Amino acid sequence: MTIPSLQEVKKIVERESLFIFLFACILFFTALTAVSSEAGRALEPEKRTTISAHQKTDLGETDDALIEARIRKLLDERKDLLLIVNITAALIVLIIVCGLLIDVFLLVSRRRIALRSSEAHQAAGWTILDVARSLIVISFLSYVVVYAEVIVERIFPAVKHEHFRMMLSTTVIDLACVIVILHFALRRNKEPLSSLGLSLKNGLRNAVVGVLGYIGAMPVLVIVAVAVFIVVRLAHYTPERQLIVDLFAREKNSVFLFYASVFTAVIGPFVEELFFRGFMYNAARKTFGVAWAMVLTSAIFAGLHADIVGFLPIMALGMLLAYLYERTGTLVASITVHFTHNLAMIYLVFLARQLQIL
Repeated sequence: MTIPSLQEVKKIVERESLFIFLFACILFFTALTAVSSEAGRALEPEKRTTISAHQKTDLGETDDALIEARIRKLLDERKDLLLIVNITAALIVLIIVCGLLIDVFLLVSRRRIALRSSEAHQAAGWTILDVARSLIVISFLSYVVVYAEVIVERIFPAVKHEHFRMMLSTTVIDLACVIVILHFALRRNKEPLSSLGLSLKNGLRNAVVGVLGYIGAMPVLVIVAVAVFIVVRLAHYTPERQLIVDLFAREKNSVFLFYASVFTAVIGPFVEELFFRGFMYNAARKTFGVAWAMVLTSAIFAGLHADIVGFLPIMALGMLLAYLYERTGTLVASITVHFTHNLAMIYLVFLARQLQIL
């Protein structure tokens, strides 16, 4: 590996001056946010915890017993809700059984779950450096949106609503993300939309492949989720509830809930698949190869979506989405799976809301 000369470094700095400046701004905003958060915590009243670890365990078990008793009473009073819970449980079991049957069929028939060859997959014109540039731009815009909200909320009181502010910023950032991707892929590198996986060729077939792949992967996803749940319980760790879950659990405005549902189930999956699979995976694939590209992009996908508790389940889902994209060459299958998964999660959250669990 040759060390670049001072002249070469100077040329790189001049060429990437805009992105270096934006990156410096991101570091400044990050430090400012960290200091503000630390100052806010320092002003909070100190929380005194005098309960021993054994007492915490007993308290947790007592809470679980109370929740279970409340749910039983609620289901006794509402037979319609009991019917919905029973149908949901039966569907979950049916999907897991179908997934196991698909997996057994693939093993017995010795069908190869192989990746597409490098020649069969359309190579991207952009590079991993373009992905880094886009991440810098999107991160900078995210901070701009967040700090702009602080100013705007003084003029428009509605912005002070936590859920409204979150959905507004997410919508703006997702729109910016699409524009940035299209700029680097189409305008800067002169690539067609199909290079991002945006093609409806064999669309229905690929959608079916996506659904079957999701069902086939369901046993693995459930095992990973259950294993993480057991470890969390043994560690007596209580993860913070994500903002989007909190929104669906507490929001009462039906119009706002409808928009949040559509965004989470349709718009979000489309934008995320366009970025992580169509844009990032394609560049990583060209640099690191198929296997490492799947691992790296899935890890980043999980890291930006969840805390330490949800990391492994989301990463397993990301691996499935990357595999489906690699297998089919378009985003139809992965978008179908992402849409189905998010819709199922929204349904379960609403069901938990009805059961007064959240």
